[in-house]
Amino acid sequence: MREALKILFISESGIGMLIEYKLRDEHNPNDQVVSVTTPRVCKEMLLADKYDLLITGGRIQGRGEAGVELTRFAKEHCPETKIVLMSSWTDPEAALTAGANRYWLSSSRISELIEIIKDLFP
Repeated sequence: MREALKILFISESGIGMLIEYKLRDEHNPNDQVVSVTTPRVCKEMLLADKYDLLITGGRIQGRGEAGVELTRFAKEHCPETKIVLMSSWTDPEAALTAGANRYWLSSSRISELIEIIKDLFP
C-alpha cells in the first residue's frame, strides 16, 4: 500500500470530495483531502501545516491568474509540496513555469488526475 497523502485542494468547483473518494479507492484509504475556496485561506494553511500535494484551479474567485500566483507562493514557501494546477484555460506552460509539477486539463476525466497523483507519489 502506498503512503497516505495529505492534499490541500483549492477550487470553486465541487470536485474536492470526488478526488478524495477516488484516491481512497485507488491510492490509499487514509488519504486526506482538505478543501478550501479562497487563496488567502490556502496560503494560511500552507504556512501552518505540511501538505504533500496542492491541487489548485487556475481561475479562483474570478481571478484568472490566481492559480498561477498561488503556485508561485507555494513553491517559494513550501518547496517540498508538489503542485498540480488544474484548469481548462490557463496556459500549461505558464503553470509549469510558475512551479507546478503537473498540469491537468480540468475538463478531462477524474481518472487522469488520479493517475497524475499516482505518478507523483509512486
